[in-house]
Parts: sequence; structure tokens; C-alpha cells
Amino acid sequence: MRHIVGLPAICVAVCLTTGCSLWPAQPPLAQVHDFGPLPAVDHDEGSNVRVDAVVAPTWLSNDSIHYRLLYNDPTALRQYADHRWAAPPADLLAARLEYLLPLRPTGDGGVHKIYMLSANLLEFEQDFGGSHAAHVRLTLEVSLRRSGDGRIIAQHRFVMTQPATPNVQGAISGLAQLANGAAIAAVEWARTQTRE
Repeated sequence: MRHIVGLPAICVAVCLTTGCSLWPAQPPLAQVHDFGPLPAVDHDEGSNVRVDAVVAPTWLSNDSIHYRLLYNDPTALRQYADHRWAAPPADLLAARLEYLLPLRPTGDGGVHKIYMLSANLLEFEQDFGGSHAAHVRLTLEVSLRRSGDGRIIAQHRFVMTQPATPNVQGAISGLAQLANGAAIAAVEWARTQTRE
């Protein structure tokens, strides 16, 4: 009987000395990414365009980093398990646009005629054309309207793609470059449309 009582203690001692755990191992924490440092801009210039909203379809309204295997199962939208965005891409893009479009004040404390910029992020993913070939893709629809009456004065669609290394690092860096490029392009487009 004395040997039976000591058996659990022996098992615990063996586990401790051999490095095994009595509890299941915790999965590693996912690495969190954003679109990188903010670019240098001249905030003294200001703008008469304000960001109204940046939206995305349901499948893009999360923090997943998505990819597709076009050569194998093109309708399956996959996501990297150990990496994620710091926020849904539409939110990250909205923050970038707001930074690039500071409101321009006037001397009398008021503002110039204000325009509202809205955007719809339709695509934001990495596509594999083969096991060793990939590219990243972004599609962004933007519209500009007058704040006074809400009338749309211009609309544009940006479709951007570029090669990317066929791994998660290629997805993160490539998509961040496209997002930053799209934000700058949208700002320049909006300023051109509203130039007085």
C-alpha cells in the first residue's frame, strides 16, 4: 500500500525532471502588424477634405491577414494563423487618411468649404499564382461629396497590385505598401477634385 500511495509523487517528479507539463501548452501569441510609420507630410498646408468613413465587406472587417491559392482553390479565403493586423484594414486605412488630411483653418476661425471623403475597401489580400509566386492586391473605391448638401461630386476606383514574396512577410509588407500608396493616391485625387 505504501508503494501505491507514492506513485503519484513519483510521476510528478518524473514530469518535472523531464520537462513535461501537466497542463496543455499555450499557443504562441500572434504577431501584430500595422502599416508602418506615418509618412512625413506638411501639416501646415491643411486640407478642405475630411474623412467621412472607410468601410469594408464583412469578410474584411476583422484583423486577419488573408490569402488565396489561385492555382489550387481560388474561392477559399485563407488567413495566416500566427500574424494579424492591429485593427481591421479599413480602420488602419481610415487612420492613415485622417493623418494625411488635416483640416485647413481660415484666418477668421472658420473653415473653407468642406468636402467629405468616403472609401470602400473591396479587396485586400495576397494571391498565390503558384507555390512559389505571389502578388498582393488592393481595390479601393472612393467618393467625394459636398458637406453642405451631401451631393457626390466625384468617384474613383483604385486597383493596385504588385509582386510579393510567397510568405506571410511578403503579404504584410506588400499589403502595407499598397495601403500607404492608396492613401496617398486618394488624398491627391481628392485635393485635385476640390482645388479652388
